[in-house]
Amino acid sequence: TVYKKNRIEDTTKTMSNTIAPVTTQIDTTMEPTIDLDTIDTNPSIKMNDVIEPPVPAVSLPTSKLYHIIGGSFSKESNAINLVGTLNQKGYSKALIIGKRNEMFTVSYGGYSSKKEAKIKADKIINSGENEGVWILFY
Repeated sequence: TVYKKNRIEDTTKTMSNTIAPVTTQIDTTMEPTIDLDTIDTNPSIKMNDVIEPPVPAVSLPTSKLYHIIGGSFSKESNAINLVGTLNQKGYSKALIIGKRNEMFTVSYGGYSSKKEAKIKADKIINSGENEGVWILFY
């Protein structure tokens, strides 16, 4: 134990003798070498320029349409089958408009006016093709 005690004291003495205090002086009289207000970081863009966002490669419809809904299915394969059937019958705008309330919703097509959608829906109903169609603004 005497050896260990002396060894610890010796180490402490050695370390205290080898560590020199570090002092740092800050020169507060220094002037900035670059005026940050005059730097032109992007010379091709001026202060009053309008930066246009890049145009997306695929543009999705931004306005809602009046869709004639022909069916909703829990299985996507059934919705795909109905779209195929509608395409064969001449409804080239038929599509799955999305999954609503956990159901894949099939549209005969979307129309910008409610009046036009109602006329088309009435034709489908009166022909007896699908008496359950309805119009969704989506």
